[in-house]
Amino acid sequence: MKPKQLLTLLTILTTFIGYAQNTITVDNNLGVVEVPNLIYANLQDAIDAAVNGDTLYIQPSATSYGDAILNKQLSFIGRSHSENNKISYVDNIEIYPNASGSIFSGLYFTDKIYFTDENTVNNLIFKNNYINWIDFDFTTGGINNFILTGNVVNILGAPSSITSPIQNGVITNNIFLDDIYIFYPETVTIKNNIFFCYTSQILITNESGNNTELVIENSIILKLNANSGDVSANDNIQFTNCLTYSPNGDIFNVLAGSGNLNNINPQFVNVTDNVFDAYNDDYHLQAGSPAIGAGTDGEDIGLYNSSGYLFNMLGITYGLPSVNITNITQTVQEGEPLQVTIQASSN
Repeated sequence: MKPKQLLTLLTILTTFIGYAQNTITVDNNLGVVEVPNLIYANLQDAIDAAVNGDTLYIQPSATSYGDAILNKQLSFIGRSHSENNKISYVDNIEIYPNASGSIFSGLYFTDKIYFTDENTVNNLIFKNNYINWIDFDFTTGGINNFILTGNVVNILGAPSSITSPIQNGVITNNIFLDDIYIFYPETVTIKNNIFFCYTSQILITNESGNNTELVIENSIILKLNANSGDVSANDNIQFTNCLTYSPNGDIFNVLAGSGNLNNINPQFVNVTDNVFDAYNDDYHLQAGSPAIGAGTDGEDIGLYNSSGYLFNMLGITYGLPSVNITNITQTVQEGEPLQVTIQASSN
């Protein structure tokens, strides 16, 4: 995908943000009182009550909001996917074509985001989420205009050419912990991601056959477990200005493509171990890193590049107010005031 096409797609999709008709709170915490059309404890009830263009604020809770079916254009905004005691959990969500134009941000999907309908779903945005699996089960349908950015993702797609049909996709600034499968690679931009080889190989598959190349740009591939495997990519995948590294001394095979930095330390600020750690890992590049300016068009390789997108390790949705109680009187006599200090800020 050419830069002009990428910019146009981002502009078109981001215009969906900010046009919500109403806001609905979804909160299953103890003591919450439901108010029709305003507050619901059950996610599906809130979806059923909403109309196209509404925004659902999914409150942090230790209890998942479970499964849901989506057939409307809605925005789902959670608090975070990894902030201690402030995680908005959803298990499965099944998405149908009438959900075209929907946005998902700040959520932890414990199971699947699932597509099964034979028709095309258009204009979907996933930002700042932790997603176990984006599972496609199309035979004739697919996704057209798809933004996946700022997420932590285990699996993207499915191992079959007819079940991973993304067209006009922008897949940037994500952390991938497992495999990805792509169909229609000529219309998909994949750049500035981090791919991990945790316990086995990382599988990057071009499901379209050998007619069109899938290009991976400006990305870092890490092998954090000793002897955990290598990059498994079929012949029609090209890596452009990517970097491979294993702190254990394991050696990656040389990547197919051009401008790559094979088996070179990217010099992150901090990576603790072979488990994603939202609080302690920091994938910014240190001064002097060989990945600085080594990407296409002189961009940095890795999560943080000149696009200005700020990857948030906790998955906090930017622009939403944050309210925290910083001090509270432990005990008071009956009838006496309770002293509370509240701090508010915007993320």
